[in-house]
Amino acid sequence: MKRIYAVLRRDLTSGLRDFMVAFVLVMPFILALALRLIVPGVGAALFRAVVLEDQRGGVGAWLETYAPVESAKDRAALEARVLRTDDVFGVIENADGGHEIVRQGNEAGGGEALALLLDARTNADFESPVAVGVEDVGWKMSPLKLEGGNFLLVFLTVFGGMLIALGMVEEKMSNTLSAVNVSPMRRAEFVAGKAALGFLAPAVSSVGVILILGFEGIDFGMAAVTVLCTAAISVLIGFTIGLASTDPIAAVAGMKTVFLPVFASVFGAIFLSEKWQALLWWSPHYWSYRTMRSILLGEASWAQVGTSAAIILGITALGFLALAPKIRRGMK
Repeated sequence: MKRIYAVLRRDLTSGLRDFMVAFVLVMPFILALALRLIVPGVGAALFRAVVLEDQRGGVGAWLETYAPVESAKDRAALEARVLRTDDVFGVIENADGGHEIVRQGNEAGGGEALALLLDARTNADFESPVAVGVEDVGWKMSPLKLEGGNFLLVFLTVFGGMLIALGMVEEKMSNTLSAVNVSPMRRAEFVAGKAALGFLAPAVSSVGVILILGFEGIDFGMAAVTVLCTAAISVLIGFTIGLASTDPIAAVAGMKTVFLPVFASVFGAIFLSEKWQALLWWSPHYWSYRTMRSILLGEASWAQVGTSAAIILGITALGFLALAPKIRRGMK
């Protein structure tokens, strides 16, 4: 274990000095932050309002069902709040039961929704000539957040393989492989130490992505099993490409070829009808995507996760049998 840890520590130390490796380590967090900025919440408020303090329990309490509501001590304070740089509408309830909306005039939007809500409150006793109902269409969160976050969690496992490929290229360029073959360190210990980073980086990145995007109630155990099993195939490919490449640019270019099956698996799972899903069963990323989606929605069971993990590891084992001779030749 000490030798495995020594290889891992050396990879982390040398990798952080390499811009490309550092970029690969940081990239999942950058993508998660970018997604967080563009993803609205399902329950995101269409507007913000400010009411008089003595009306906080009336129209203010009613509006809080739909949007954030502030209070002001008098009309002058309310108007001053509306005139500030952010978009806030003032609402004053009149003595006759009507409502007055105080606005600056340059708000980005939300005024129409506020007017409709206040009209509905004013005419609450009016009998509508049409029947209005609410139906749950099954979305528990923003579709962009769910699908984008799920894709990112599946895709970041490829970064682990990229780190392995870059590390193996560095070992070849520094002739470390030749030294390992004549050192007391067994080849299996060296391979395990190199592979550790390919599993550790996706595991840490997945936790960061989940926290940044604000997924709640996630079973991190299920997520960890799914991410680590998916990372196994990327680590295998990373070793193969790294040993076959002569420089870091070639290694990165080789890993980019993995992007195509990942994209095909995810977008096929999203857009293909159920009867065509069997065309994607060969891809471990397809099984990872389906399982991770259930985990993010809080619908996954350990039976589903275990079945998916077994399929992913089975596909990885077949890939290892096919690539093992090439890896052994490259390690000599």
